[in-house]
Amino acid sequence: MHLSRLILIAAILVTNCGLSAALDSGPSAQRTGPIAIVGEGPKELASGFEVVPSGADAPLSLAALMAQIAPAQAYGVKCDGVTDDTAKLARASGLSPMLLLPRGTCIVSGAQLAPNAQVLGQGDATVLKTRTGAALAIALGTGSTLSRVRIDGNASAQTGASDCIVANGVSQATIDNVSISNCFRHGVSFLNARQSTVRNSRFHTIGVGPGSAGNGVHWENSNGLLIADNLIAAVVYANIGDAGSVGGSSDIKIERNTLDGYTTGIYLGSLMQGGFLDPAQAFSKGVTITHNTIRNLSGHGTINVAPGTVFSFNRVVDVGDPGNRTHFTNQGFVGPGVDAIVTHNTFENIGGDGIDMGGAKRCVVSHNKIGDVNTYAVELASAQYCSVSDNLVYGETWRTTNAAGNAAVKSAMLSSYDYGNTLAPTLRMPSLLNKFTGNTVLKRGRTERAIEVKDPGDETSAKGTLIFANVAPGFGAGTTFTNGSPSTTILSNTTDDAATALGAWTPYTPAVSCAVGTLSGTVTAVGQYLVIGRTVLYQIGITVPAKANGTCSNTLLATLPRRVGAKGAQTAVGSGPGAMLVGATGNGGLHVGIRNYDQTYPVPGGMSNEAVTMSVNGQFIAD
Repeated sequence: MHLSRLILIAAILVTNCGLSAALDSGPSAQRTGPIAIVGEGPKELASGFEVVPSGADAPLSLAALMAQIAPAQAYGVKCDGVTDDTAKLARASGLSPMLLLPRGTCIVSGAQLAPNAQVLGQGDATVLKTRTGAALAIALGTGSTLSRVRIDGNASAQTGASDCIVANGVSQATIDNVSISNCFRHGVSFLNARQSTVRNSRFHTIGVGPGSAGNGVHWENSNGLLIADNLIAAVVYANIGDAGSVGGSSDIKIERNTLDGYTTGIYLGSLMQGGFLDPAQAFSKGVTITHNTIRNLSGHGTINVAPGTVFSFNRVVDVGDPGNRTHFTNQGFVGPGVDAIVTHNTFENIGGDGIDMGGAKRCVVSHNKIGDVNTYAVELASAQYCSVSDNLVYGETWRTTNAAGNAAVKSAMLSSYDYGNTLAPTLRMPSLLNKFTGNTVLKRGRTERAIEVKDPGDETSAKGTLIFANVAPGFGAGTTFTNGSPSTTILSNTTDDAATALGAWTPYTPAVSCAVGTLSGTVTAVGQYLVIGRTVLYQIGITVPAKANGTCSNTLLATLPRRVGAKGAQTAVGSGPGAMLVGATGNGGLHVGIRNYDQTYPVPGGMSNEAVTMSVNGQFIAD
């Protein structure tokens, strides 16, 4: 059993039975169940029994564990909603290996937890409330853990910058299953911290103090942080963000969080130059952002100036106030940093660009799915040495109705100069040696061009752009690309220029099966394909009725309209029940294998009680 669960069981027993509860912990073989008890005895036992080794490496017995837990009341902590418990709570955290807080409200004003303290409460029934006029509620110590409590920052009663939880100069501190709300400035603030964690926690109403610029989770000059499996909502400034000295933070992991309103999802910033971000002076480096949901924001989904950031497998939806078609400056991802990788994400319903790599150097934008956006799906303005490859642009671009934001040509992808949203004028540069390869851009709504190279013709704005092997049907002959630079190379793209005589899409009915197991009901599928030279574009929609999945697992298979060539396999993308899908074809094969991007089976739970629909779009080269 996980140690935290064992601690919780012991804590409940302490609460309900008192410290005097006795258990037989003598040397013997004991029955195993939810909890393994230390013992000694014969090697062969009846079924259901085992020997757990004793000695220095043995796990704690329940009795030993209970002996380490003390109720906070034993040290004078009242949690009566009136008494200031700061001093006694801080002292108690150093006297007991595990301190159990009672139900009630503990008034605190920066209670400093002792090193290696383990402080746990009884869920939302245990409230740590910041005292009026205090700078913070709780300060973590090195190796300390705070778990199963609710923090109330009491923001309306504070007169200056006040954070709910601070970890200053510590290492290996943990915040686990804590509810944090009503904070004047930051929810959790790491300052010069190392190897510390925030997980399984809930944040709401953060940064509500006037001019506080508070983040849900904030760090400065910190390394090795893990921010995982949290729900961070209703934050005035950024749900997650950094500050500090140039290059002062590194190795930050942001995983599986849900970031829900108000302004910016993730902010990885820098010192400013003339009021603009400067990538050469970024606060953090080596940040990994993966498998998060970022939604319902009026500002940007993510602003990244940090070098070496990996942004992957995230879902960014309803960001940048997309319903307001009169502005267009808030993007799904803004990345003027160096060596950033943006891959396998979904961007849908974005108020500005889907992915804006303006000012970036050596960036990779690949295998993303980009739906409706108010301006460009992908923008490379003042970007250099960037690769945009294998993305699917399936929604409408340029939905904005603001005349100032309507480009002369409404293109899905852009390479140009003059990136003015986040970079200072002295940092702006011509776009140089960028490439757009293997993308699929579908004609939707106002979208007029698939890819545009914007340059007056003298290569002062864009030089050496490569547009190669992209698929862009539906734009009409001669209207797929707009090129203003003499050094642009446009080669081997699949467009209506080459497909005019090949007719419209052809419908077909894919057969659906599974790699492992069998279907128990009737699965319906519809498909269509378009042949352009040796390239075959296909679209497949599949519906698995409720309880029709049978024993299917691993991968769902759908037949293709033609056999894949000996070297013609390519990856497809799609959408399913709450997840982005990937479709894999094999050289010489006749099927596309469909899975979630995390390599799980696309029907939730294997046997869904509701009908499941999914779709994939892809292409391959036939013989």
